[in-house]
Amino acid sequence: MSKQINYEMPAVDQAANRFEHHIRSMGFRDSTINDYVNRLRRYLAFCDTISPDLADAERFRDSLIDRRLSRSSINNYSFVMKNYHQMIGAPIKLPFLKMGSKLPYYFDENDIRAIFNAITNIKYLCVLQIGFYASLRASEVANLDDSDIDLINKTIRIRGGKNDKDAILYLNDICIDTLRKYLKVRPKKIIDGKQPPPILQQQE
Repeated sequence: MSKQINYEMPAVDQAANRFEHHIRSMGFRDSTINDYVNRLRRYLAFCDTISPDLADAERFRDSLIDRRLSRSSINNYSFVMKNYHQMIGAPIKLPFLKMGSKLPYYFDENDIRAIFNAITNIKYLCVLQIGFYASLRASEVANLDDSDIDLINKTIRIRGGKNDKDAILYLNDICIDTLRKYLKVRPKKIIDGKQPPPILQQQE
């Protein structure tokens, strides 16, 4: 007798897919959704059930604290747990940890100049200056394409930024000057079978 094949998805996968659809309607970016889904999988693996209760949630949260994870990471897990329990019809309440009150350290003008002056590769200087002067996330810099950069009007177009929004941002003269210098020496052919990253292929 042939072995019966089970075409159904494992319960955890079904729960994760359902949760993904649930939070996608909230407008999160794909990277954030993937992070939350992975956190849910760790939570369900810890509880060894797709129907955890409040006691399971509290035990998991205590384990995160014992591991000395950052407050923001623990709060992200709490967000995931609360939304998952709400989705399955068993809402729970979990306290969010207050964030620290210490003032963050910011680079001053001299720090920034020292960093830029230490870069000897103009390609990397382009990438870093665009990210810094336009206040972009690394993923937003990586997603830039040729058509997104307008050297004449000194602007760049951000596609699918935070909350999946597009935006037009201005670049200062320092950044534009660096871009123009790089375009003069940019390789015109494929290197090692690959093209340079899109951000460095701006047409002249």
